[in-house]
Order: sequence, then structure tokens, then C-alpha cells
Amino acid sequence: MLCPLCNGMENLTFPCPGCGESVVDEGRAADWLGPYAPYSPAEQSAAVLDTLPPGAAPTGCPHAVRCSACGMASEAVVRMWP
Repeated sequence: MLCPLCNGMENLTFPCPGCGESVVDEGRAADWLGPYAPYSPAEQSAAVLDTLPPGAAPTGCPHAVRCSACGMASEAVVRMWP
């Protein structure tokens, strides 16, 4: 499984839940969790998602996003490619 955003194969097109403008991708949400998180392999964060019970976490690659218009921060889950 591979994330098309993490690998630069697609651009994020997601409307802001607050104002409807386009959001900007700020990378994997897991990269914001700790001081060494950006240096951990993407497969490691995907493995963590797979070990959670069904319904506990979204399937896909969670990305932190921010609206450049209103500044609202949220999360978008990107569908993984096989």
C-alpha cells in the first residue's frame, strides 16, 4: 500500500470544512506527534493503523491540512493505492 500524497503522485484537493476554500497539505498527521516522527518510515505509521481495532482509526494515510483562507486546521484521510 502506498500513499499518493506522501509519494508526490497526486495533489490534495479537499475543501475546508469551515469555509469551503481549498486546504493545503501539511504532511502526514503522524509527523506532528513527536520529535522524531518525521524520520520514521511511512510503513511504520501504516502498520500502527492496521493494528488498531476496526472502527478505531480511519483506513488510509491521515494528513494534517490547513486552510490558507481561514486558517482552520483539520485532518484528511487519503485513500492508499495497492
